Amino acid sequence: METRNELIRKKFGLSFLIFYLATFLIWFIFPDQLVGNIYVLMTYLIGNLIFLYVLYKYKRSLNKVE
Repeated sequence: METRNELIRKKFGLSFLIFYLATFLIWFIFPDQLVGNIYVLMTYLIGNLIFLYVLYKYKRSLNKVE
């Protein structure tokens, strides 16, 4: 039986890595176009909040199973 942390890492590890690696590369390649652009910052913030909300809901569903 896998632990809760292993299940979370298996389910969200790759998507977490891809999301943050992609955003880092975009910020690294195009800093002049992105710095000060409020729409880019808001999109990044909303993307982070959605990811954290889904992770929170998944963790709560694991608690209900146990």
